[in-house]
Amino acid sequence: MRSTGIRPLTPFMLETLMEIHERELLGQDLCDQRTRHVKGLVERKLIATRLCSTKAGKSYLGFYVTDAGKEYLSKQNSKR
Repeated sequence: MRSTGIRPLTPFMLETLMEIHERELLGQDLCDQRTRHVKGLVERKLIATRLCSTKAGKSYLGFYVTDAGKEYLSKQNSKR
């Protein structure tokens, strides 16, 4: 997406971004450090991390979609 200054995502990165966003929408635990293909998403500021806790009370670092990531997904959906 040249207009936003964000380099295009690989298919795997786009799939990961969509999965992280879907988990947020469904109220599921956020994806954690074992999630693949996040480095490029973090570098592009499409996702970020925050301290989360599981239903059992265990703390972990989870990924969430930033406003820029939501905008990117919105533009991807409008292209379809």
